[in-house]
Amino acid sequence: MSIIRNFENDVIINLPKGDLHVHLNGAIPSNFVRRLLEKIPDQIPSNFDLDKHLNILEPQNNLFEYLKPWQVLNLIPRSKDDLEQIVLQTFLNFKLANIKFVEIRNTILYIANLNNITVEVALIWILTALDNASKSTGIDYGLIITIRRSEQACVDMIKILSAIENLGLPKKIIGLDLAGNEDSTIPENLPFFFKKGKYELNLGITIHAGETGNLNNILEAVHVFEADRIGHGTAAMHCKKTMDLLREKDIAVEVCPISNRRTNSLTEDDAYTFHQFLKYKVPFVLCSDNPAIHNLNLVEDYKVFIQETNDIDFLTKHYKDQKKYSFLYGEVR
Repeated sequence: MSIIRNFENDVIINLPKGDLHVHLNGAIPSNFVRRLLEKIPDQIPSNFDLDKHLNILEPQNNLFEYLKPWQVLNLIPRSKDDLEQIVLQTFLNFKLANIKFVEIRNTILYIANLNNITVEVALIWILTALDNASKSTGIDYGLIITIRRSEQACVDMIKILSAIENLGLPKKIIGLDLAGNEDSTIPENLPFFFKKGKYELNLGITIHAGETGNLNNILEAVHVFEADRIGHGTAAMHCKKTMDLLREKDIAVEVCPISNRRTNSLTEDDAYTFHQFLKYKVPFVLCSDNPAIHNLNLVEDYKVFIQETNDIDFLTKHYKDQKKYSFLYGEVR
């Protein structure tokens, strides 16, 4: 244990890292969120207690409870300057974990709605903020745009794809993501728009699938959406055929160890997904998901991995895999 402890304390922080699955809203330092919310106290829901609900520090009963912080996170930013500061403060936290590049996710449409601006302008705002934070911190980035699972998902996709095209396909917009309640109804033709983004706009595709136990969503992500990566994918560990599929197609799973416990995607009695993924040689990358919500960063996800597996060699080589499966540098597109 002393070897592992020394490794944790002396080496993990200094390992170069990429984070391929991290949501901007879930990565904003909580103290800065509070400062922004102080400007709009009347907008905070009456049943929301900032001291109790802004962070998720223990496992929740389900994903719905885990997402409670978004009741206030979706109230910001209310200006371009606020967005600039949000991104900068978030990147400064990334730097503490020695993250060298990040593929950061955002739904973008709420920023447009909050600020009464077009989707194109909202994209310019966030890309400018990301560029400035990147220059200040030395952290490279790519933007993945998240679409929420809903009956209007196709309408949202049309807006997003149109805005990307209108802006001349900015090279730092690197991917599309589908997220949200996996049991919700989505339009039958939604995969068409994801594949349009993939083949016409050269965007990587990552799908939140199997996070809440629905194995069919992983199969749909692979066969119908033609996903390049799978977000969470915890259900795959219970099905050898699915793990074989992911290995054969070289589709990496974005494993979020801390998040998967706190959403109750993995219960306390479950082994972490990476045990099975290592056994069946399923490609995966360690990710943080919503580090500020957990009040932890990617270093802690690495520590979970090493404490569970003692596989120091895997971590020392992991940055190479993170680059390989990234949309920013990698081979997947």
